[in-house]
Amino acid sequence: MTLRCLVQLCLLGPSAVLVASAQRQTTPRTERILLRGPTVIAFFAATQSQIDADSGGGITTALDDFEWYLPKVTPVLRAHGVAFVDSNKDTLQLVPLSGPERRFVARDSVRVGYILWRPAHESRVFWGVMTDMDLICASREYFGWARDSLTTSCR
Repeated sequence: MTLRCLVQLCLLGPSAVLVASAQRQTTPRTERILLRGPTVIAFFAATQSQIDADSGGGITTALDDFEWYLPKVTPVLRAHGVAFVDSNKDTLQLVPLSGPERRFVARDSVRVGYILWRPAHESRVFWGVMTDMDLICASREYFGWARDSLTTSCR
């Protein structure tokens, strides 16, 4: 049984408001993510049944790209002291060591993206699949890394 709902929430800061209109199962697919320091959360919120029913191949292609780029990014993030979390849930409960918890709900039309988080700063959300260099450069800018051999391709 599904429940048609319109969810409007403030996300990760006072200026970021998301509206998600989606058919949700009565029990949302939720994951609690403990944030202990700078973190990149990559999410692809598709169920196996959605992937199996993907006759046009769009979800499968996006998932293949998503899974192709992530292993290239994680060593760079770790080298810069940034934790990495990968999730397939559509609702994420972000739990920092201090400060309020935040609930993040993936959009119905774009259920893939990345959340960049660090303590005492507003988080950034990027929607859609990013290449390894796009995510590395966005992370470099957000986290304030100095240019180094791992980020030389960034502008």
